[in-house]
Amino acid sequence: MRKPGLKIQLLIQTRSQTPFRKPSYKKPVCSVTMDVLQFIITVILITASGALAPGPLFFATISYGAKSGAKSGLIFSIAHTLVEFTLVMLL
Repeated sequence: MRKPGLKIQLLIQTRSQTPFRKPSYKKPVCSVTMDVLQFIITVILITASGALAPGPLFFATISYGAKSGAKSGLIFSIAHTLVEFTLVMLL
């Protein structure tokens, strides 16, 4: 069975053996860079996954669409797009 503080203790011993060691600056292991097009596509995909999930807005769109026709569904979609676009621009 391992002792919980064993790893920390070994790191402290290693540091104390080489106190004047210069820090090494290496490339990051993982770096995320995106251009504008990739960012827009990522935002659209993530937003669509949230918007298409069954929830209150989804069922309201279905019920109003059944009563009033396709025009109400289009209005819901435009309103949702405006809200999401505003939130993305605030980020």
